[in-house]
Amino acid sequence: MKLTKSQLKEMIKEELLNERTSYYDEETSQVHSLENTIDGFLHGKKYKNLLKHDTPEVKKWVKQLIPLLKKSSDLLNKIYEETLGT
Repeated sequence: MKLTKSQLKEMIKEELLNERTSYYDEETSQVHSLENTIDGFLHGKKYKNLLKHDTPEVKKWVKQLIPLLKKSSDLLNKIYEETLGT
């Protein structure tokens, strides 16, 4: 059985898509996992307990940390979307 040019192109295309998918799956899963962890912390309001801490420095640091985490989450989302090509 002889391969036609179009069949060969299709096979190469399929193989490249499979490689690209596995490459992006590993990358995007890591980015997505980190983003979910940060989002869970922010949306679960878990940091509110730290705002009630007795040590004033802890309250101050948490208030500084929250905007940075929100920005990090936004950046991770952009990376995630870029790696997926959306």
